Amino acid sequence: MPKPKDSRLLLKVTAIAVFSLLIFFVVTSIKANPMKDEKIASSAASRSSSRTVVRQERAVPVVVTKPVRRNIQSNLVTFAEIKPNLAVDLAPETSGIIKEIYVDVGDTVNKKAKLAQIKDEIQQAQYKQALAGLEVAKASIRMQEVTIASSKTALAADIASEKASESRLNNLKLTKDRLEKLFNEGALARQDLDNIISQYDAAQADLARSKTGVAKARDMITTAEMALEMRKAELETAKANANILLVQYEATQVEAPFDGIITARHADPGAMASPGVPIFRVEQTNPVKVVCSLAEKDMPKISEQTKALIKIDVLGEKGTFEGEIAKIYPTIDRQTRTGKVEIHVDNHDYAIKAGMFANVYLTLTSQDNAITLSRDSIGDSQDGNFVFVVKPDNRLERRSVTTGITEGTTVEIISGINGDETIVYRGLEFLQDGMSVISTATGE
Repeated sequence: MPKPKDSRLLLKVTAIAVFSLLIFFVVTSIKANPMKDEKIASSAASRSSSRTVVRQERAVPVVVTKPVRRNIQSNLVTFAEIKPNLAVDLAPETSGIIKEIYVDVGDTVNKKAKLAQIKDEIQQAQYKQALAGLEVAKASIRMQEVTIASSKTALAADIASEKASESRLNNLKLTKDRLEKLFNEGALARQDLDNIISQYDAAQADLARSKTGVAKARDMITTAEMALEMRKAELETAKANANILLVQYEATQVEAPFDGIITARHADPGAMASPGVPIFRVEQTNPVKVVCSLAEKDMPKISEQTKALIKIDVLGEKGTFEGEIAKIYPTIDRQTRTGKVEIHVDNHDYAIKAGMFANVYLTLTSQDNAITLSRDSIGDSQDGNFVFVVKPDNRLERRSVTTGITEGTTVEIISGINGDETIVYRGLEFLQDGMSVISTATGE
């Protein structure tokens, strides 16, 4: 057996010999194949250069989209409470026991429809009495008119008599004058002259009486006409009294002030009714009023006839309605700095209930057949908005665009594209003009 010291020495010598042989073979190989080494080095350099070119020309994957032509509008969105177009708590005008109630909650009523009756026996009797007094006043007028007509007939007769007396007197005067001339000439006896003078004096008396009769007849007519005016005044008084009692009588009837629906009833027959204490609530809910509040800064953007879209979530698919602003309230609330607008909405099927809440979309501006893109397709820079257009050679073109109306995430493009380009949809911040890309997916 060799000694341990000799064994270690042997191993060292063997290792040195193997290492020396390895170096020899490597050096010999290099000297023997210098051209092969150059080819190997050249091939390695070529592969490295090729990898560099590939890295520079690699296409960037992008998601693309196409512009869409559609109608777009700018909306002002708010919420509102539905209110009835008209509403009133209806109380009787007079006190009394409720005799009858003709309607109940949910009933549809027309204007002037009779809803309830207060006991009316006393009012009815008073009104009938007033009507009788009215007839008496009318009869008095008719009697006075007959008196006036009779007086006018008598006046006509007196006037005719006066004219006849005056004519007779004139004839007698001519005769008297002629006979007096004859008497003065001695051609007529005294007695004949005295006879004609007597007739002339009698005719004068008759004319005086006729004139007095005419004057009296005229006075009677004047008096009768004054009495007629008094009777007419009495008739007007009777009419006014009858109207007052009619109002009191009709006040016992509670009537609907407008077409609507009974939404509350507060009394039953036999209860005591009093003015100011409501018996019913009547609401008109066709149309309904949509009353919404807008921020002070938004008030100048709207006007009457501004179109509105009303969505009532609880009505589901049937909860979308169209309307327009019917009224803009003239004041701004000093605490909330908001103003109110009122929109009228047709509710012929009564699907909309007062008290519901609605989302309101007020159309500020609109454009038909506009070129639109998703907001994610539009970049923003100091120079304005831009998009990346993918050209036919799959390289990007950074193109400035002018935007218009924004509706949700959709934006109108006014200029910069014609609508048939392919546009990068997202990730614009990682792209550059002229970059090579490849479309991997289509966005919105």
